[in-house]
Amino acid sequence: MTKRAAALLVLLIVSAACKRLSAEDAANARARAIWAKHEAVVEQALHGTFHETEYSEAGRFFRELTGIELHGNGTPFGWMPVRETAADFERIRAWYRANGDRLYADEHDQVRLRPAR
Repeated sequence: MTKRAAALLVLLIVSAACKRLSAEDAANARARAIWAKHEAVVEQALHGTFHETEYSEAGRFFRELTGIELHGNGTPFGWMPVRETAADFERIRAWYRANGDRLYADEHDQVRLRPAR
């Protein structure tokens, strides 16, 4: 292999690695944005403002991803946060601090957890 061919091969490998990192960065950013959207919904609910559909989606998102249930009280007006909801939300935030760097969004914008390295 000539020096020129070897240099071209190295360039192609580096280029492919950069594209992969770029795609991973984009997937990580999408995951962070999706998490932040659901986090804001719960934060607003804890301060008295929420839309039941959005809140239900956020609760399902956190339960499926973290395994942590947001406790609440069903009423004729919909779901309402209770005292335990704030403690559950703190557990979710602690989970994110420990695992947030492993989150990514797949091609369907479903947030997934990468295996620990």
